[in-house]
Amino acid sequence: MKKLFLVSTSLIAMASYAHASDNAAYLFTSGASNSANIAQSGTSNTVGYDTEDYTYDYSYESATYGTVTYGSTTTYNIASSSAMQVGEGNSAYVYQSGSSNSVQFQQGNAQDYDYTDYATYEYYPEYDYTSDYSYAYEEVANYNTLNVNQYGDYNSANSYQTGDYNAAYLTQSGNGNNGQIYQYDDSASATGSQMGNSNYGYVYQYDYDGTSDVSVASFTQSGDYNNININQYDYGYYYYGGNSDGPKTATSTQTGMSNYGSINQYEGGTATLAQNGNYNNGYISQGDYYYGSTEENNVASLTQTGDSNNANIYQYGGNTSATVAQTGDYNSAYVNQSGAGNTVDIAMLGDSNYASISQY
Repeated sequence: MKKLFLVSTSLIAMASYAHASDNAAYLFTSGASNSANIAQSGTSNTVGYDTEDYTYDYSYESATYGTVTYGSTTTYNIASSSAMQVGEGNSAYVYQSGSSNSVQFQQGNAQDYDYTDYATYEYYPEYDYTSDYSYAYEEVANYNTLNVNQYGDYNSANSYQTGDYNAAYLTQSGNGNNGQIYQYDDSASATGSQMGNSNYGYVYQYDYDGTSDVSVASFTQSGDYNNININQYDYGYYYYGGNSDGPKTATSTQTGMSNYGSINQYEGGTATLAQNGNYNNGYISQGDYYYGSTEENNVASLTQTGDSNNANIYQYGGNTSATVAQTGDYNSAYVNQSGAGNTVDIAMLGDSNYASISQY
């Protein structure tokens, strides 16, 4: 297989790790079993830049007998980054030390386009018509591994992977950081860790083709005023309703005060959320009421240690299980389940606590 490996950077002596600012690194590899290492130290450095909003139009028109005009318009929407690997078995390691740095890294490529077909009649406008179509295209990158490490404050990292059996690892240490992992297709694995205050962690896993999908997501935060949001989707369920193609597992752990943790499994699975500290809020949702999910055998567990915490679990489908364990005072727990054969177990140790269970 012919391989292409291109790296450009505005800091030639990057390996020396000298503190510098406003540097940029761009990477593109095409092929299999490639590896890349990018290291930056300083402030306001970037790895890749997002070009997701780039679109272009193509139009075609032809006239027949001077009375009927046929035509079509195609709009292409290309999602890509200037730091990209396309192919299988690739690996990338990104390291940034300093503040206000950013990473936009993508493994695999995805794009979609909208197609409009039309006809206009000069003398018979009542016969005019317009037809719209939408298509999606993937250039997948399977069995890839992406590692992003950032140390400092106000950093941002966005990781994109398209394909099967990909793994993403994100580590951020500092305050005010933003870390996001996007994975499309089957058997994805995402692991995130943030240490500091006022950080935001986000995981989005989506099965494009609706085949058997075993997705795993895990995110850990240590500090105050942090936010974790894990979302797991399935194509077949999201568009057509029904059951999931494969098990999905999500685990979230937060240590500190005034944190918010959320796990959304739109086709169900196993969700575990643990919070240690005061004034925390935990939320787990499995299935979806509006799309008529009938997914069964979901398991949700929410554990909180501390005072003035709030726990919420929503499950849509039968034979589901919800467990809430709270230790401390002035805590509250809410569990809502729809379907048959569901179970709820709430254990609260402390004073002035409140529990609510709704099964319908």
